[in-house]
Amino acid sequence: MDEKKDRGKKGNKKIKKEASDKMKHDVNSANASHTKLFIPTIFHRLSLPLWPKFLLTQFLPNHSSFRSYLHKMNKTSSPNCNCPEKATQTARHLLLECSIFSKDRPPVLKSLPPPLVLK
Repeated sequence: MDEKKDRGKKGNKKIKKEASDKMKHDVNSANASHTKLFIPTIFHRLSLPLWPKFLLTQFLPNHSSFRSYLHKMNKTSSPNCNCPEKATQTARHLLLECSIFSKDRPPVLKSLPPPLVLK
C-alpha cells in the first residue's frame, strides 16, 4: 500500500514538473511577447485572481480584432492604427499609447507598469 502511494506521489511530481516546464517554454517563446508584457512570469500569473474569459484570452496574446492580427491573417491591408501616430495597432497600443483613447484612459494605466494593471 505504501509503495502505491509513493509511486503516486512521484507520478504527481513528474506531471507537475512537466506542466511547469511546458509553461516556462511557452511563456519564454517569442510568440508570447505580448502576454509577457502583462504576465511576465508563471509566478506572477499564479498570483493573479484571473479566470479565463473570452475577452481576456483574446486580449493577452493580441489575438482579436486588432489590425496587427487582422493584417497577419490577411484580413486588412494595413496593420496600422487610425490614430495620428499611425503606430501598429496592437492591444498594448490601444490600451496604453493610442491618442484616440487618451482622454478615456483610466489613470491607473498611466501610473502603473502593465504587470500591475491586472492585479
